[in-house]
Amino acid sequence: MNDLTGAEFVTSLRLERDEVQAFVEILEREQNALIQGEGEDLDFLASNKAQMVKQLADFGEQRNRYLASRGLARDSKGMDAWLVEGASAKGPGASTAVWSDLLRLARIAQQLNRTNGAIIVTRLQNYQRAFAALQGAAGTTALYGPKG
Repeated sequence: MNDLTGAEFVTSLRLERDEVQAFVEILEREQNALIQGEGEDLDFLASNKAQMVKQLADFGEQRNRYLASRGLARDSKGMDAWLVEGASAKGPGASTAVWSDLLRLARIAQQLNRTNGAIIVTRLQNYQRAFAALQGAAGTTALYGPKG
């Protein structure tokens, strides 16, 4: 996919931004399910999330290949250089806004993912404490012996 034109690359950036937006929405739904204790929704969301992570990785790899094919670094510095080249050739344009929006959404997704992870850890600790309390109340330290 190194043979993308500049216009096709901008279209790909828009698609990537849209996918990150959809990913943010999945993370928000995941957070709501975690807070509400809706475990059945979490399996569905986890499956969607895994598919989206793969798609986002593919977009990132395509973007990096395009930048490398233009002799630019395969990272945000390369993207910034591409934007400067495009801005000097055509004046500031939509691609800068799309990239800025994509970065903003990625930061939101990162924060949501951190928060969701913290909610999961807190829930797990609560379950572990409750389980330990039940074991203590039952006077046992193990539910199963060596023979099951």
